[in-house]
Amino acid sequence: MNEILGTEFGDVLTMLRKKSGLSQQQLAMRCGIHRTFVSMLERGMRLPSLQSFFILAHGLDIEPNELLTLVLQFNRLDSQDLT
Repeated sequence: MNEILGTEFGDVLTMLRKKSGLSQQQLAMRCGIHRTFVSMLERGMRLPSLQSFFILAHGLDIEPNELLTLVLQFNRLDSQDLT
């Protein structure tokens, strides 16, 4: 379950970062986190803490509930592909 969520969160994070025209380094600097942490999140190797989740949403200029909604929608789309 965590592996699936990590991959989906990472895919959504990558999509939003690129849509914002930001590099991993630029997003990391906006959020006050390390670039390698952003990379690990995008690759699904780590899941963000609640605090990191809010910081990332702010860095992407979206509300945390919007970020969560996108991850959940992405999850549903992936689940439909399996059937």
